[in-house]
Amino acid sequence: MTICSPDHKHAASSTCHKNHKCRCVPCVTAERVRNTRVQKARRRQKAYGQYNGLISAVGTQRRIQGLQWLGWTLREIGTEAGGVSDTNIALILKRDQVEPATAETIRRAFAVLIARGQGGSNITRIRAQRKGFVSPFVWENIDTDSRPMKTKRNRVLRGAKLFAEIDHLRDGGESAHQIAKTLDKTAAALERASYNAGRKDLAAFFHQAAEPRQYPSRRAEYGSEHRERGAA
Repeated sequence: MTICSPDHKHAASSTCHKNHKCRCVPCVTAERVRNTRVQKARRRQKAYGQYNGLISAVGTQRRIQGLQWLGWTLREIGTEAGGVSDTNIALILKRDQVEPATAETIRRAFAVLIARGQGGSNITRIRAQRKGFVSPFVWENIDTDSRPMKTKRNRVLRGAKLFAEIDHLRDGGESAHQIAKTLDKTAAALERASYNAGRKDLAAFFHQAAEPRQYPSRRAEYGSEHRERGAA
């Protein structure tokens, strides 16, 4: 058994065990405790995506994808992020982890662009939807949710909140079928809810997509609203 150097106390640090090769009970026990703590901390960091100073890219990617879904181009996102090239913004979508500073930069750009509403690129919006990107508004917590919390979210979408969400999705170019799917409802149910709320424009919009047609007699009642805005 190697004896610790006189200038180091047993188990006070890793010096005795690692440098002086001491294998006395106090040193060995203390080193095991230290290793256990390090391993726990490392597992905790990995669980939160913070190991090696990096964090999970999930929330950052969802923000970029959500902005594209709204019609904001990568170049516009990069510009708002402080002049980041669209190539580097695209690379973020391929990484598992990003630097905290990068995540914060995208977070700020996201907040600014979301406040401005829809982006101006229909091509970006269409491509984003084809890639399976989703609205940034379907997440309860965009950084940590494992999946869009549509069911939980829709429990509170009633009355004005429901129609505000429908209007938002419709303005974004979504069809009646897409909106019904996003809201986890049928087109017929949304037609009925819209009609009962006095929103004949939306009732006409969902009437075309309702299967089976719930209120065929209301076609004439929708009038010009049905003809002008009813196409799904």
